[in-house]
Amino acid sequence: MSIFGGDTGSPAVRGSSPDDNAFYIDDMPAGYIFHLFGDSIFNENLVRDFNLNPAAFGSSYGNATGGVFDVKLRDPRHQDIETTLDLSMLKSSVMAEGSVTENSAFYLSYRRSQIHLFLPEGEEDEGYTIFKAPISDDYQAKYQWLIGDAHKLTFSASGASDTGGINISENSETGRIDPDSVGDLKITNRFDAQNISWQYYGNDHKMMHLIFGHNADKTKEQFGQGQFADVKKESYDLRFFYQLAWLSDHKLGFGIDYSKTDVDYSFDLIPYYCTEFDSDCNLHKSERIQDTSSLTDQNIAVYLDETWDINSNWKLILGVRGERNDYTEQSFIHPRFSLNWLASDNLTIKAKAGTYSRFPDVDTAIKKLGNPKIKSPKATHYSLAFEYDVNDLWFTSIDIYHKSLSALPRSTDELTINSTTGEDLHYTADTSGSAHGIEWLVRRERQNGQVWSRHL
Repeated sequence: MSIFGGDTGSPAVRGSSPDDNAFYIDDMPAGYIFHLFGDSIFNENLVRDFNLNPAAFGSSYGNATGGVFDVKLRDPRHQDIETTLDLSMLKSSVMAEGSVTENSAFYLSYRRSQIHLFLPEGEEDEGYTIFKAPISDDYQAKYQWLIGDAHKLTFSASGASDTGGINISENSETGRIDPDSVGDLKITNRFDAQNISWQYYGNDHKMMHLIFGHNADKTKEQFGQGQFADVKKESYDLRFFYQLAWLSDHKLGFGIDYSKTDVDYSFDLIPYYCTEFDSDCNLHKSERIQDTSSLTDQNIAVYLDETWDINSNWKLILGVRGERNDYTEQSFIHPRFSLNWLASDNLTIKAKAGTYSRFPDVDTAIKKLGNPKIKSPKATHYSLAFEYDVNDLWFTSIDIYHKSLSALPRSTDELTINSTTGEDLHYTADTSGSAHGIEWLVRRERQNGQVWSRHL
């Protein structure tokens, strides 16, 4: 696991690691959408839509070579203000929702896990002792103002946190395999995001969307005998999208994405210079080191989508995404393609392809632990997807895909020296390979429009 990547219980799309994925909440990039122990960070009453794109996703998505998890939260309801309390052994929550004025409404939800109240602390089991039972919480808030019939202004905030601690003794399996891990292991993760969004809907498929967001993400791990890694990320994102109809049966979409991320990190640890491609990380163990530094990354992307409704059964989507990253000093042109066939009223078959890239894992890109000159991993995706509406409530999809991967990080067999700085470069981006798989998603919409889904 990447200490600086912060997988935080994130799912992996077959053929790639969790760090290869991108997560979106209401069209904005998010750090994660699952708690450290696997449950969703969302109040289930607020989820309007959940989409998994395991491969060959469209040009509006970037910074991912694995898959994209896209979550849409519903709009606030215009009703008398109501407050709902939900108490259970696993999790408790409070939610308020209602109208503020005739044209504006809000909701606010907060949840906190209760499992820590029932997990005993201080009892040893096979060499492991819980000294801090896991606690998680999350919140979502949204205020929306309907400006006439065509404009919508939305302020939203969301966040989540996780913490837990366990003592690893020398009698545990982990302690026997890795003596340096013996001691207290404590993990704390947290993110807080705020967004402001303006949406315009006109005639003839005309649409405009401008959204600005701020996200603060903190991860801290303490382990072994005084080892730790502390990472703080702060990002600002600006996204603009415009769509219009042109010619007959054609729609043209244009978008701009800009992001700036500052990463402050400090650590004191015994590093293992390895990746998921190394069979034995113990072969890449090094001496204990310490450092405090920062990293700044800026990325700008421009994309175009041309959608052609060939007839009532066939649709062709051609897209291209151009990106420039200042940290890796790389530019990319990523073509994207999708041909959709409505085989029946319930079945849609999609043939898709595209090229992709993402920012390198932070621990492979920073000084001392990594290679500041490392390049971005890249991928080419091919996918055949089957989407089936069982009825008004049940939906299922199957994606069969193949991915060609390149510029993947590889730990160096011998220390490689940067000729300019004289620093050891512990990783290079010269590994390639391929992956293929099948992803099955089952989704059920509740009667009130919320979504239950299962990723298999």
